[in-house]
Amino acid sequence: MTVYLLPCSCDRKMPIEPRQAGETIPCPCGASLRVPAMLEMATLERAEPESDTPAKRHQWGAKQKLFLLGTVIGLFTGVPAIYLFFKQPPPPNREMSPRELRRQVEVLSPVHSLQLYRSLRRQGPQRPPSPQAAVHAESLLRHRIYAGTLLLVACVGIGLIVVAATKTNWKRASGP
Repeated sequence: MTVYLLPCSCDRKMPIEPRQAGETIPCPCGASLRVPAMLEMATLERAEPESDTPAKRHQWGAKQKLFLLGTVIGLFTGVPAIYLFFKQPPPPNREMSPRELRRQVEVLSPVHSLQLYRSLRRQGPQRPPSPQAAVHAESLLRHRIYAGTLLLVACVGIGLIVVAATKTNWKRASGP
């Protein structure tokens, strides 16, 4: 970045940058110096770059921030999504004694009872599903919704990584 030297009445020269145009800066002698506009600033003496200065610190740009955000989102949602995908609830045990069947039917909620009734109507009495089947179907659906949502958010994170990786290409293509 170009640095200019703004002269003061005390014969000091204060370093200024183009971003300070129009501001007022203090001089160590106590005087207030008005920084000229950009066109006038170009007529001022330029400061010599210091050769023994430490390397300029690089700050994160939008590309690095997008990449980090995408990585964090991808990891914190992708890993649980993969775990949920492979760790589905086990199917209910089909073999049940009549006494156990009666006990489970008595504790069913109204929603589960309705699901069991509809299932019995569809399949007929030859193959009655266990009361656990309705509960299992609901938990499996909930499980798949959680896994799908996490996977969708992980895809958003991966999309941010892709955008960050191609962001420099957009700048190159849009102008010289």
